[in-house]
Amino acid sequence: MFIRKLVRPVALALAFAAMAAPIPARADDGDADRDEAAEHGHHARRFPMKADPFAKMVERRIEHARRRMEQVIVKRKMPVDTAASLRKDFEAGVAAIQELARGASADGVVSREEAAKLRDLARELREKAAEKYGIPAHPEHGGKRHPHRRSTAA
Repeated sequence: MFIRKLVRPVALALAFAAMAAPIPARADDGDADRDEAAEHGHHARRFPMKADPFAKMVERRIEHARRRMEQVIVKRKMPVDTAASLRKDFEAGVAAIQELARGASADGVVSREEAAKLRDLARELREKAAEKYGIPAHPEHGGKRHPHRRSTAA
């Protein structure tokens, strides 16, 4: 009986101490968590963002879009002149996006609003190109390219 009264509070105190110990240690780890999440593509909740990771993200997305464009050219068996025109328009769009990205990251930090403007420009350019070159929308979207996405720029 005496040992139970002595051991139970000590065990509870140790248990609470063990649960509370990691909490202060993780409080200083916020930047590391942010950087790790950004490496894995979780950028949506990570604004304001430093300019360097944002620039890298933009370049990765441009490269992905370039690969997709080449896949569409091959899949649709576009004539050489149409494919050259599409590539020219794509590079003009890339230049506009990169210019806007440089402006957004001029102060070293990119806000959510600046990133939304960039995203909206990219979406507008993509949809104009799809309309100009007759690239069909996904049929499961009811004729719209991405009906579930909405603009976040105010």
